[in-house]
Amino acid sequence: MHAASVLLLESEDVAWFRDDLTGTRLAASQPAERIGLDRHRSGEITLAMPEAASNLTKHAVAGAILLRVVRTAQRAGVEFLTLDDGPGIVDVSTAMHDSYSTAGTMGVDLGGPRCSSHRGW
Repeated sequence: MHAASVLLLESEDVAWFRDDLTGTRLAASQPAERIGLDRHRSGEITLAMPEAASNLTKHAVAGAILLRVVRTAQRAGVEFLTLDDGPGIVDVSTAMHDSYSTAGTMGVDLGGPRCSSHRGW
């Protein structure tokens, strides 16, 4: 058996959003700019987090978003984690495609945050 490798990141500027998700756009842009992300990356984060908040509002019974700055010795990034208490998604793979919607919308919200994220850690 191989031992699992775990990358532990240092965290700072931790913020929770539970009841009022309207401030997520500004909240996401401030740490992105502070750690020196370029305009493009900062813009992606600024769009992705409110999209996730919108999905919580539309589909979950209750939910929260954790926003934090994460660092290694060489890099820094902004991470957000969305937690919800909702009905769940029956087919996640299908739901991630643009134009898929269970709410009668254009179906662009769920895949957006994933497309804007970077898995470089």
